[in-house]
Amino acid sequence: MHVRADAREQRRGVALDGRRLPERFPPREPDAWMAIGAAWDRLHEPDRALQAFDAAKKAGLEGPGADIGEALTLMRAGRAVDARRVLDDARRRYPDNAVLRQLGERLGA
Repeated sequence: MHVRADAREQRRGVALDGRRLPERFPPREPDAWMAIGAAWDRLHEPDRALQAFDAAKKAGLEGPGADIGEALTLMRAGRAVDARRVLDDARRRYPDNAVLRQLGERLGA
């Protein structure tokens, strides 16, 4: 069990060592920003995840993917009011999106 915890910390350390790469070499592809945002979210770095999802939108991401990522990140960070605000805004822009509708039902938005 001790070895497993060490391996987990080592993986986290390797991931955190690369944390400046997006700042030094910003990707121009929205999908790359989405992957970076998801990675930051998994590393419990919600502010960096939110920045990456915002960068995905600015890079031309079409559809509600970044909004969904933001809402889920905010919920995991305990910021339910902010998550509902993001979700409500996305639902206004994409009223026919089933994923947004389901998330809204689960969050009570």
